[in-house]
Amino acid sequence: MSDGNLRMVHTNGAELATEARGEPKRGTILLAMGATASMVWWPTSLVDALVAGGYQIIRFDHRDTGQSTTNAL
Repeated sequence: MSDGNLRMVHTNGAELATEARGEPKRGTILLAMGATASMVWWPTSLVDALVAGGYQIIRFDHRDTGQSTTNAL
């Protein structure tokens, strides 16, 4: 993970890993990777360039992917 703000969000029996980087001077971009890929698959160079360009970047791990989990009901 990068030097962003990693946060675990608890909802409906799941813990979702999220990360926010940068300030929303020019807007916020949500990076959603494919269902079985972790948020860390986004190239660091892309995330760094967007942050340097004045964007806030938010990315996350889907349920049961990367650092996100699901509690079976």
